[in-house]
Amino acid sequence: MPSYRLVYFDARGRVEIARLLFALKGVEFDDVRYEFTAFAESEDKKKAPLGQVPILEVEGQPIMLQSRAIQRYLAREFDFYGSNNQQSTFIDIVAETCDEFHEGTYRFLFYETDETKKAELKKKFVEETTPRILSFLEKMLGSTDYFVGDKPSLADVNVLNLVDVGKDHLGEEVFAKHPKLLELSKRVSAIPSVKAYLDKRPKCQY
Repeated sequence: MPSYRLVYFDARGRVEIARLLFALKGVEFDDVRYEFTAFAESEDKKKAPLGQVPILEVEGQPIMLQSRAIQRYLAREFDFYGSNNQQSTFIDIVAETCDEFHEGTYRFLFYETDETKKAELKKKFVEETTPRILSFLEKMLGSTDYFVGDKPSLADVNVLNLVDVGKDHLGEEVFAKHPKLLELSKRVSAIPSVKAYLDKRPKCQY
């Protein structure tokens, strides 16, 4: 097994999925976390191909970058990406739908500075976007334990992260009509290697 070094800020953000994939597989990795200002002066910024994070260093390979590319690389490497093209595409649909959820939260958390407009954006997101996304994901899950096959995949890890972030910034009540997603999140969180990671990871706002 090669050694892995994952570099990002001290946040969940765009790299938490990769961290969770390492945890799900039970693979040790160097989880390098920078404060936002500290990264600007770091050696990692100098060697990052685009001067930004995340980057993934795998022993004997060129530096990897771009969060979604890193996620999919790890999912393929660890066998969390389905067994055929149809399953991989299904997983991508779930993952990109979760991305849509996160982009919506970014708009009122980070992109808007006016407090009145921020509150309006959040209200609209909770009342319109969130139910649409959660209903779609629950329909995709159906009555099965996992989105694809009989074990967790990149899709399930994405939903775990969505629920985790959603609870923090929107409240658990937004999931009241979507119990299957909550059950899935609890199911994946209870996997011993994932639980061990979640129990020790730093508490981050996002």
